[in-house]
Amino acid sequence: MENIIKILPHHAISYFKVFYLGYEPGEEDHSYDEIMTNNDVSLIRTVTSNPNQLIQIVSNYDSFCEMCPRNKNGKNYYDIEFTCDNYDLPNNLDDEFTKFLGLENVLNGKPITAREFKEIMKTANEKLLNEISPSQHSQKKSLSQQFKVKRKILLTQSISGTSDKK
Repeated sequence: MENIIKILPHHAISYFKVFYLGYEPGEEDHSYDEIMTNNDVSLIRTVTSNPNQLIQIVSNYDSFCEMCPRNKNGKNYYDIEFTCDNYDLPNNLDDEFTKFLGLENVLNGKPITAREFKEIMKTANEKLLNEISPSQHSQKKSLSQQFKVKRKILLTQSISGTSDKK
C-alpha cells in the first residue's frame, strides 16, 4: 500500500508555491534543522512530481511535523525547551490557510491524490493572480502579503500566462 502523506493546511502553502508559483521545494520555507529540511523537501518533491501520490489534509501533526525537533511525538525530537503544542489546541493559522486554499471539504477526510490536491488549490492561485493590491495606506493586507507570496512572481505569471507550472 502506498504511503499517505499527511499535510496541515499551513504546510500546504509549501506545495502550493511549487505547483503554482515556480518555487523549488523548500525555497523560502522555514525548518528548524537539516533533518527536518531534508524531510520537508523530499515530501514536497514526492507530492509535486507524482500526481497519483495519496495525501490527506489533517488538522493535527502531519508528515512535516514527524521530523520536527520540537514535536514531542516525532522521530527527531530534541528541542525540549521549545516543545511544540500547537496541535493540542485549535489553530487559527490553519483555519486561514484552509479557507484560502479551498481545503474545507477535504480537511480530516479521506485521502486524495496529488492531482486532486493541486486542482483544489487552483482557485487560490486564480485569486492571487486577479487580486487588486490595496493602497499603501490601507489597513488590509493583500493575499500575497498575507501568505508571503512574491508579488513579482504573480505579475510575471499574469503577463506570461504561466500560472500553472505542471
